[in-house]
Amino acid sequence: MAAAVNDFFVRRPEPVQPLEFPHDIHVSRKIGCTEYCHEGATTQAVAGLPSVRTCLLCHNAIATDRPRIQLITSMAEKGHDLAWQ
Repeated sequence: MAAAVNDFFVRRPEPVQPLEFPHDIHVSRKIGCTEYCHEGATTQAVAGLPSVRTCLLCHNAIATDRPRIQLITSMAEKGHDLAWQ
């Protein structure tokens, strides 16, 4: 019953992202949002979200010593992807 009430009032739980994405770092380096991470933002109804393969276009050589990048690399090696919400 509670789920039906929440659906009726369009109440959704806060999404839990698979990792914290540092937008500030990417923006400060002038990395284009629509050129890389959100390719559909200017051409489709949904902007889209990056996969681990998208992240690794740069991060196979940049900041490879950082734990977040190591996690993304490990996910790619296992054939897993980011489950953005």
